[in-house]
Amino acid sequence: MRGGENRRVRQTFTERRQPLRIHEISASQHKLYTVPPDQRAQVRQRAAAWRRYQRARARLLQQMTALLALADQLAESQRVDWPP
Repeated sequence: MRGGENRRVRQTFTERRQPLRIHEISASQHKLYTVPPDQRAQVRQRAAAWRRYQRARARLLQQMTALLALADQLAESQRVDWPP
């Protein structure tokens, strides 16, 4: 019995959650959109995919920066001053 009551309380809490909103900033203007309940799962999936892309892009940039630093070190070590 008690478990059923707890489930009912959880459902009520879930129903009271605030709606999902998207905040957009463009050209110094702020817009706030409320996402309809039937589209929230899709919006969350796309937002997660966007975050994964941004993290992968940041990692790639760090790796490319490190690779460029190594190439610079290699070039510096093989440089010959002329005239001697």
